[in-house]
Amino acid sequence: MNKGVITNNIKRIPIAHFAHSVFIGGQPETGKTCFLVNICNEFYIKAPDIGLLILNLGKGKQEGLFKKDIVLKFGDPELHIPYYFAGEHPDKSRQETSSYLTASLGLRNPCDKITYNVMNAFIEVNGELPTLLKTLFRGVRKWFEEYKYSKKFQTNILRALQNRVFTLLSQPILAKTLELPSDYRIPKWFLEWRKGKTVFIDLSMCNIWVKRLLSFAIFQMVKSLIPDMDVESLQNIIVMDEVHQLTEKSTIIDSNDDDFISRAQMELILNTLIREFRSKGLSFILIDHTPHRQFSCVTAFSSLKILFRLGHLDNELFTNNRSIQEYLTLQKNRHALILNGNNEEILVIRTTDYSS
Repeated sequence: MNKGVITNNIKRIPIAHFAHSVFIGGQPETGKTCFLVNICNEFYIKAPDIGLLILNLGKGKQEGLFKKDIVLKFGDPELHIPYYFAGEHPDKSRQETSSYLTASLGLRNPCDKITYNVMNAFIEVNGELPTLLKTLFRGVRKWFEEYKYSKKFQTNILRALQNRVFTLLSQPILAKTLELPSDYRIPKWFLEWRKGKTVFIDLSMCNIWVKRLLSFAIFQMVKSLIPDMDVESLQNIIVMDEVHQLTEKSTIIDSNDDDFISRAQMELILNTLIREFRSKGLSFILIDHTPHRQFSCVTAFSSLKILFRLGHLDNELFTNNRSIQEYLTLQKNRHALILNGNNEEILVIRTTDYSS
């Protein structure tokens, strides 16, 4: 349907319209995942120079749905996601690394600044950062033991370090995945993705803290290793289904709650990432079933919105038009409303039934 006229025309969305991030929303079983798979497979076939990185955060055994060149699962020896790369601006990279580490681990301010100071101290003394992330946070713990803060804060932060951070970073598989290589070699999967390959990384078996830590470590690799471009041209895409695993707002508003702290800090980081990645020729395709519960940047910064059936709280995010809201609530399966911010076009489409 275009401007109220029902047609049987096949509608194609130009590749350039994917350059400024895409959000696909819809209730379960409405067709959004099948639609996502088809989009990714279309890129694989028709745009082989654009690399797709598919981060599987939700259900397991999804790799068979996608055309891909590389499949890596958490625990595979080839899945290296070093926690730090210096890039062209080492000091800035250390600041950003300290921010994503403390956010992912639910550590409150001023832990990011202290982690940054500890990173600088390691470089001053040893000439490099520790290979293992656990060693870095031993330095953070030592800082808190030597420099006194309020008793309550001191107790809480040391407890968080011991009960969560060290427990998490003591896991052999996670430690190996985040380990810094002696030669600071960039992982092969990252280089292949940059060349245009489709890489599927399965984190579905990880707990929420590990998913956050590894996902944001990947984002930081992008920030450190991919330079800005003079002309915005789509080079790579990061795809995340069930993105609420990373971007769901906290249901608890409590500045002392670790999960609330973690989500608030991650929202600030992701807000910056989505805006900055455009200049690196990189875009996101984000998919979820509860848009109103996600960080605002997930929907607000997406120029292309593809909306399957949604509830009232969700459709109010996208339009004030009551008729369109009602339509979104009553849409049939495999029908979607497209809000294309690239050309202000509004379309209703019926997607192909890929199961038949």
